[in-house]
Amino acid sequence: NAGGGSVAYDGNGVYRSDNAGETWSHIGLEQTGSISKIIVHPANPDIAYAAAMGHLFSTGSDRGLFRTLDGGQHWENVLFINDSTGIIDLAIHPNNPNILYAAAWQRVRTAYRRAYGGPSSGIFKSIDGGTTWQILSSGLPDAAGRIGITISPLYPNILYAMYEHESSGYLQAIYRS
Repeated sequence: NAGGGSVAYDGNGVYRSDNAGETWSHIGLEQTGSISKIIVHPANPDIAYAAAMGHLFSTGSDRGLFRTLDGGQHWENVLFINDSTGIIDLAIHPNNPNILYAAAWQRVRTAYRRAYGGPSSGIFKSIDGGTTWQILSSGLPDAAGRIGITISPLYPNILYAMYEHESSGYLQAIYRS
């Protein structure tokens, strides 16, 4: 997924294998550009989440977090921030898959400008499997660049977040819930 000075080429959606990777079927999200992360529900493989950053050199409505409840036959955008902000990282609670965390990244790039951060970057939490979301703000920056998140495997109620500075792209800070 493009950041800093790198370029990533857009994909053409999501694929699914039902036979351990021997064959693959295209299951949608052709217009999302870059898919940053996919998480499959641990108890139900028909429920999956696809975090989408959109196309690198344009804004659009194909950014956000998409969810399928039927194995990829239908997708819905369950977390759309705006046309220049996508979801760059995603984490699911290992003991309660209804708890999800999504890291939003405001990213706009043109041939002459790179804006890799802003006020719509942040961390969102859902406690109902992605139907509703709230932004987490207590103790976190008002604006940020790219954000990486992970849940502690030993203590799954602890969330770690790595924030990059919105203009330089360098590490700003690491936060722990």
